[in-house]
Amino acid sequence: MPELKHSVFGTVGSSEPKVSEQKEPTRMSVDDLQSLIELGCVRDQVEINGRTFSMRTLNAMERLELAKFLGDEPTAERLFDFNTKLLAVSIETVDGLPFEDFHSNPKLDPIQRKQELLAVMQSPVLGKLLEFYNEITERCDAQFDLEEIKN
Repeated sequence: MPELKHSVFGTVGSSEPKVSEQKEPTRMSVDDLQSLIELGCVRDQVEINGRTFSMRTLNAMERLELAKFLGDEPTAERLFDFNTKLLAVSIETVDGLPFEDFHSNPKLDPIQRKQELLAVMQSPVLGKLLEFYNEITERCDAQFDLEEIKN
């Protein structure tokens, strides 16, 4: 508003345009950021022969990475590697302990340790883990319908 001067009423307005105060963007706490990243993630447990496996769904980047890893025409060996890598990323703990801690070489990458452990497990156990992963992925993908996303 321009400055107006009147002999009786005085001065109204400001001669300098107001400079809007800019607030510094609010920094998100690490906990808030983590909850935002994990929004929609499904975590659950499956028991196989007395062992409790804690698993989670993969995020978008992990899924994309695995899809690229699999390729267009996978061989049986490539499919096996894909499945062990998928489970290695998904499995967090077994009986409350980090899954990678069951491996004897702590110098290896945790995902590599998990993959090596999975590669020597029995086929029915791997099948049950994959089946459970598919179940929690379906639950994850079905969380939000189109109407919920629009609103």
